[in-house]
Amino acid sequence: MEEWRTITNDHSVLSMVNGLVIPFHSTPSQTYIPSTPDWSPAETTALRSEINTLIRIGAVAACEPCDGQFISRIFLVPKADGSSRFILNLKPLNRFVVTHHFKMEDRKTVMRLLSRHCYMATIDLKDEYFMIPVARSCQKYLRFRFQNGLYQFLVMPFGLSVAPWSFTKLMKPVVAKLRREGNESVVYFDDFLLTGNSFGSCARNVTATVSLLNRLGFVINYAKSRLTPTKTCTFLGFRF
Repeated sequence: MEEWRTITNDHSVLSMVNGLVIPFHSTPSQTYIPSTPDWSPAETTALRSEINTLIRIGAVAACEPCDGQFISRIFLVPKADGSSRFILNLKPLNRFVVTHHFKMEDRKTVMRLLSRHCYMATIDLKDEYFMIPVARSCQKYLRFRFQNGLYQFLVMPFGLSVAPWSFTKLMKPVVAKLRREGNESVVYFDDFLLTGNSFGSCARNVTATVSLLNRLGFVINYAKSRLTPTKTCTFLGFRF
């Protein structure tokens, strides 16, 4: 929290870092508890492995039943690298969540930033949504059952409708600080495109950005990041 206070005094951002209060327009209620699917042995093994990983990193914890809890289905989605992403199906819960409209940086932002001879680098964040803890009062709405256990998310899960808005808001003071120090970048959720008018200036941008992200508690996916400045790179599916 103290590191965040050095870059922003925005109460809403600091409150989010301390624990996201999910903005409900009405108290969530559940008249139907989803039944547990008949998973195959392979699916059961994969789910157990993912849940164990989530518990190990502090994203999920076992819990006891309580009044007003909201239980959602779970499933796995294959990722490009061959691994799986654990998904909490929050569509029923999202009906109670206030939606926010917001703008994101995109390809046009990149085009305005780039110059003819600039250098570029990219940074990819890992488990970016897990950077945002969920307030204790809201954790009971992020529950699921697996085998004989009941679990709840302690951090913001994928699938929560307010998640993209929340993470984008969280990143604004990060980018603002870097830009105040002369480090130009474009950020789209967990993807950073860093630029510089020379190899050296881009390299300094990389150093400053990596240092700040580490201090704030973000986890950098070095395997997917390209930290050595180059004159060509791929970002948002486009080759620049």
